[in-house]
Amino acid sequence: MNHTINFKHGRQAEEFALLRHKNPALYAMVVASADFAWREFRQWTTITSIYRPGVDSVHAWWRGVDVRIYHPSRWPDDPVAKLRREDEEGWSEEAAYEIAEWLDRWIWYDDALPEDEGHEVIVVHGVGMERHAHLQLGPWSVDT
Repeated sequence: MNHTINFKHGRQAEEFALLRHKNPALYAMVVASADFAWREFRQWTTITSIYRPGVDSVHAWWRGVDVRIYHPSRWPDDPVAKLRREDEEGWSEEAAYEIAEWLDRWIWYDDALPEDEGHEVIVVHGVGMERHAHLQLGPWSVDT
């Protein structure tokens, strides 16, 4: 397993192992993004969500992975508590946008070319501690 990837819970680690077979393109995109985040920014990748059956989302079809955006309010003002725990690590918002630009050079959400205004492969959304990078691929990436 990639040493720069952490998981919010054990369930995400199990799902990530399954993702390798369920959606190899998305798996490769996540691993490449994690390597890029570490190489360029020395930032860990923490996966917080992969498979969510029964929701109206790419997560229901093994086509989406959520990665934590680091938020400083995760730690209290105690100086000792400010040391980042590996399972709480995440990308900075700036890194997430640079990773998105990097990915847009070599992979697309769907069959449309980037200039055709297709869906983004990374969407950064949420507020505060719920902010995350949503990595996603279109229906072409899985067998239906």
